[in-house]
Amino acid sequence: MNSSTSSFRTELRVLAVVLVAWTAAESFFPLMGTRFSRDLREIGGLHRKVRQGCATEDLSALVLGNSLSLHGFDRAVIQAAAPAGFGVPVKFTFVAFEGAFMTETFRIYKHYVEPTPEPPKVLIVPFAQTGLADQSGVEIERMVYHCDWSDVHEVLKDEVGLGQLCEFLHCYLSQAFANRFRVRQFVFERLLPDYRESEIRLRSANRPPAAGSSAKRAWTYDKLDRMLDLCSRRGIRVAILAMPIQSHYDVPPQVLDIIARYDMDLLDMRDTPGLDAGKFSDATHLNPAGAEVFSAIFVDRFARYLAARKLNGKRNLATVQ
Repeated sequence: MNSSTSSFRTELRVLAVVLVAWTAAESFFPLMGTRFSRDLREIGGLHRKVRQGCATEDLSALVLGNSLSLHGFDRAVIQAAAPAGFGVPVKFTFVAFEGAFMTETFRIYKHYVEPTPEPPKVLIVPFAQTGLADQSGVEIERMVYHCDWSDVHEVLKDEVGLGQLCEFLHCYLSQAFANRFRVRQFVFERLLPDYRESEIRLRSANRPPAAGSSAKRAWTYDKLDRMLDLCSRRGIRVAILAMPIQSHYDVPPQVLDIIARYDMDLLDMRDTPGLDAGKFSDATHLNPAGAEVFSAIFVDRFARYLAARKLNGKRNLATVQ
């Protein structure tokens, strides 16, 4: 009897320790997560960042992208070009996450850009290969931060698939579980100086193949279609930006059809001159020298785009002739 009572008390102590540890872990990220993780800091300030970027007398250009944007744009070159290089004063706001593809981009637009009282005048969406497809990939650990209960049914039904169903729900309900990889990254970055760059290269190697490489794969672009529809209703011009990578890829005809249907634009910079293999850090990402070359040419292309669309820094959109 005494042995049984002692064992029961031990189990209660273990349970109490587990509950305390779990509560501490669940409380840590809502309170301290922004100090712990770069992408959580970005997410935490997204509403403020987007609103500040759009509430300007200059022409507001919002870039929604992923690592192609993070490594492709030399922001010093972009900032130095404004306003003379663009012909009008332009304020750029960059929102970019490693591994963010169209599904996440749509959620970011829906929850952070669409509710903004002053919408951006131009929305720039960089992509390469199949990055605009619904099937291009989902970062579940971060997607849960871009969703509310109104999104959960759609996410579970159309976006994560049966294999990732339990993981999404677990991440959605548990801060500790959702941030387990951020803990690993935080530790490894301090132990291994090149860990982050190596992880980016590995992610690039495991990305989905280009649409043309698999005749059996049925790529769909519903999220792109819905986002352009929302943008059209708010009077936001969208520039889909085809980014340069080391191998050639085709822009899917479905993407071209969607862009044309909403009278939006494709900025095709796949063959940006001056970008040889030495300007890339891997198969898809530009290195600092490549970003400088790309950004200088982007300034000229974007200036011509603004002139062609008769866009200026005033809050009302000009009528396109």
